[in-house]
Formats: sequence, structure tokens, C-alpha cells
Amino acid sequence: KTMNASWSHHYDVIKKISSLSGQWPYQRPIMRLFCVILVTLSTISMIIPQIAKFIRCDGNLQCIFETMTSYMLTTVTLVKLYTCYFNRCKMKILIDQLFIDWNELETPEEYEIMKKYAKNGRRYSLGYSLYCYFAVYVFMSMSLIPQILDVVLPLNESRPILPTYPGYYFVDERKYFFYIFSHAIMAWEIAMTGIVTHDCMLLTYIEHVCSIFALVGFRFERLTYKHNDAVRILHFYTSDMYHKRIAFFVYTHRKALKFAQLIEDTFSLTLAVQIALNTIMISITLLQVTQQQAGMLEMIRYVMYVIGQLIHLFCLSFEGQKLIDHSLQIRNKIYKSLWYETSPKLQKMLLFVMQKSLRPIFLSAGKIYIFSMENFTMIVQTSMSYFTVLSSLMAKFITCDKDLPCIFETMTSLMLAIMSLVKLYTCYLNRYKQCEDKFKDLRKHYIKAKDQNEKSSGLPITVLFTCKFYTEMKLLVDEALGDKLAMKPVSIASTLKKRRQQR
Repeated sequence: KTMNASWSHHYDVIKKISSLSGQWPYQRPIMRLFCVILVTLSTISMIIPQIAKFIRCDGNLQCIFETMTSYMLTTVTLVKLYTCYFNRCKMKILIDQLFIDWNELETPEEYEIMKKYAKNGRRYSLGYSLYCYFAVYVFMSMSLIPQILDVVLPLNESRPILPTYPGYYFVDERKYFFYIFSHAIMAWEIAMTGIVTHDCMLLTYIEHVCSIFALVGFRFERLTYKHNDAVRILHFYTSDMYHKRIAFFVYTHRKALKFAQLIEDTFSLTLAVQIALNTIMISITLLQVTQQQAGMLEMIRYVMYVIGQLIHLFCLSFEGQKLIDHSLQIRNKIYKSLWYETSPKLQKMLLFVMQKSLRPIFLSAGKIYIFSMENFTMIVQTSMSYFTVLSSLMAKFITCDKDLPCIFETMTSLMLAIMSLVKLYTCYLNRYKQCEDKFKDLRKHYIKAKDQNEKSSGLPITVLFTCKFYTEMKLLVDEALGDKLAMKPVSIASTLKKRRQQR
């Protein structure tokens, strides 16, 4: 599919990256299958040495934990790769809708809004890709340092071999070190393409849906505006044309909601798997750092690994927070417009959009974990505080060395710590479900009261009930989501009262 030259360069990075792993929707099927098989075989070629290493551990927990970090990363690679591959029809729908949204732009201002977010997506994708490839290269290249020091600063005996990653190749590691190193570099860089493609496509889609929300807010805000205490209309439309314009804005908003829901349906389940594996990897890696006895180089590599996992989680949380903020800001954009100058019929349409905007659109991992900056900081802080407890418990557990009385003694406090984590996150991660139930109940009572008062008293009472609904929803959103609304509901009622007095 051809892209318009005026905006196609904003997506050149994601197109090239996704083509390398066979995930670009418009690739030839043969080339797509070849790229997917290449990434898969590269990943499997690393899993086999990892399994061999795991078997050779022979129940040694320290060795098992060391192997699990890289083993889980290769698992995440396959999960991300085949998430895109098996959902390629949904990916094509998302890309097609992206092209359609660009072609529906009407003014230069709208083009600049879309361009801003497209450039952000390109910048994030490029920076994230370079970071991932460079981090893998640096991580692997650290195994060359002992070899270089043996040449530059030789000792009486050769320094111990620092493996590129935990794996057993069935050969002498010192004799075939450079062959193993070459395979590890090439295989990991190819496998990293699957991770980068998945994450960059997700970032691009979220940036695009944020641009649509911003575009809808701009259209509502610029429908009418004030200048020098005189009401000026941006375009001289008739009442019927205003109705069509607002109907088109509502339609665009609904398309953005469907686009965001399709992103959620495509990535939610696999993101849950990734979050679970990432959490386990971070915990195990931190335990490896605290109990590492190999040396400074190995400890530095584990620290780099933890930082990489945190950066990955931060990027997803940052984009998730951005999606939440943009989906909620439309209500304020509508409020800033001269909605009260429109007909009652159009006000009902605007009220419908405001009601939709009161409920945030978010990116979740299996409908359990909501990607946001609040959740990111909370999980990091809580994980670090509980890590200090778990690390001491695990240290004693490892030193038990199959001594059953020692293991049973440790298990009691370990189970108590795990139970505390389960209870904490059961309440914390399900607060959005409570918010949703409150919203449905409040909306049901509001609609019932609104219908009754419209029949008896007309529009003024309806407006007052709208303000009441807005006030209660603000309290609900502030309590459940921590969102601070820009416009206070009290100001709505006072403003309406002043305007009626002026008339």
C-alpha cells in the first residue's frame, strides 16, 4: 500500500523495522514468512544452549536463577513476535485506519496536530530501537573484556571466561569462545528485532490514537470562540450544517474509541504475559545482583539488565498515561467552546461525547494492570520495599542446601511475604473495576432523572442535572483515578446563572 509523500516519512522507521521481522502488513507473504522463520530460528538457537545449561545446573538454585533471566527474555521475544504475526489482520486494520485518518484532514491546523504526534512516534521508535540494539551489543561485548585484559595486562594464568549469556554449547568455551560470541551477537540482534517491532508498533498506534483525540478536541474547541466580548463564529454554518459538523466530530470520536479498543484487544493478553515475565525477571535479576559472587563485570551486566527492564516498563507506562490523559481532555475542550449557544438537540450530542470522555481509555495487561505513571511508580516503590524482605529470605533459602528443617523454617516467613503482596495488589489493581461499577450505577440514575425532568420542566432542569452528574463524576474520577479536572463543576452552574441573567 502506497503512502502519501507528505506524511509517509513519519512512518519510515516503523516500516523498515517491522519489515525486518516480517510484521509489515503489506509485505509479500513469502518475504514475511522468511523473516518470521529467521527470527524464530535465531531465538531457538539460543534456547537450546539455555536448556542444556539448565539441565547441567542439577538443582543448584543459583545456577537456575542465572539461566532463567535469559531464558525468559527469549520467551518474551517469541511472545512479542507471534503476537504481531498471528494478529496481522488486526495490524493491517490499524495501519489502514491510520492512512484513512490522514486523508480525512481538512485544515493546515489539523495537519500540524497529526504531524506533531507522528513525529513523536517516529522519534520514540527510533530512539527505542537504537537503545535496544546498542544495549544488547554492549551487554554481549562485556564478555570480551577478560580476553582483552589477557593481552594488555596478562597475569600468570588466563582470566576466567565471562560467557556472553548463560548457555552450554557442548564444547570447550575457551577454545571456541569467538565462535560462541559471534553466534550470540548475531542471534540476539536478530531476535531483538522481534521485540523492537512489537513495542515500536504499539508506541506508534498509541501516538496516533492520541492525535485523533487531540484532533477531536481541537475541532470542538474551535467550533465557536470568543473575541473582544463578541461571539464570532469560526465558519458561518447554518443550523443544519452545524448539526452535520458536530455529528461528524462525534463520528470521529467514536472511531478513535474503536481504534483504542482494537489496540487493547490486540495487545492486552500478550502484555499480561510480558508483564508477568518481566516482573519475575526483575526480581530474579535483583536477587542475582545481591548474591553475585562472580565479579564486578557480571554484576554490572545484571544491573544493566534491570535498568533495561525498567526502561521497557516506563515506555509502556508513559504511553499508557498519555492515552488516559488525551481521552479525558475532550470534556474540557467541549466546555471551553460556546456549547450553550447551540440548539438543545446539539447540546444533547455534545453531552453524549462528554459522558464518553468521563470514562478514561487505557492500555491494560490482561484487564488487570493499567499502564500509567501512577502504577509504574507504585509498583517500583512497592517492589523495592518488598525486595529487601524477599532477598534476605531467599538468601537463607538458598543456603539451606536441601536441609528440610531449614527450608520449612524459611517457608513460613516467605509465604507470609507472598500473601502480603497478593492482598496488596488484589485491592490496588482492581480499583478500576470498582470505578466502572460506580460509573454504571451513577449513569443509570442520571438518565432516569433526566428523562423525568425533561418531560416536566424542560431544558433548564436538564442542565442542572447535567451539572450535578458532572460534579458527582468529578468526585468519582478524583477518588478512583486521581485525575484533576481543569474546570470545576461549581463554575459551570455559576456561569450558566450569569449568562441567563445577562439575557
